[in-house]
Amino acid sequence: MSLGVSRAQIYKFLPNFSQSVQHFLERDGMEAVKELGNIIVRYKLHSRLAVCLVHTHFSLTESEILVEAEEIETGVKISSPWKLEDNKFIPWSTTNRTKIHQTMCILPNTWIFQGNGDLNPIEFEATENEINDDSLFPKEFVSSLTRSYLMLKQFSDVSVLGIRKYSNKSNHFRYETSRLEERANCTHIVSSMDKIPASKTIPTIWYFDDKCIPYPDMFCGACSI
Repeated sequence: MSLGVSRAQIYKFLPNFSQSVQHFLERDGMEAVKELGNIIVRYKLHSRLAVCLVHTHFSLTESEILVEAEEIETGVKISSPWKLEDNKFIPWSTTNRTKIHQTMCILPNTWIFQGNGDLNPIEFEATENEINDDSLFPKEFVSSLTRSYLMLKQFSDVSVLGIRKYSNKSNHFRYETSRLEERANCTHIVSSMDKIPASKTIPTIWYFDDKCIPYPDMFCGACSI
């Protein structure tokens, strides 16, 4: 799960939002969400991990990865491409508004299944936590996920589902918009569902309670400003 692999190579084969939703609805995606959630809860990781609908709104170049950081003026979390220069990933020019300083490091926050069930990171976050928290993926948990993935892929399009680091403890709701001219995704936080725009009503992240019941957390829709 290092940064050494070309994430752009993985990223360019991911479905866009419309394709991902279509695959999810056509191939019983919610049942796969529940099955993966059962495993997350079984290993008591449901306060730290969620299941997500993997999709893209724009492309990355070979030298870029998608990194989430907080915007200074608004507090909105922005996911945008960072470039590899001098063996370091740095924010490109339009993300200079985000809270970045020298002590921050980049860690994965979203993983997808590939091949025989291997988990590979595709999205990252800028954080002051210098230690990659391997306790998120204990060996037995990963083995259970792999077995479930291989079983689910026989009848469901698990390729559009991923595992997402989860830390929403505020009981608020989130939705995503895209600044396509900047290649940036923006996460907005609201206090109730009725404050989510009508065009952003498709769930893209599900978290779970200790009874394995899934709850939508992040919502999205067609690309918009």
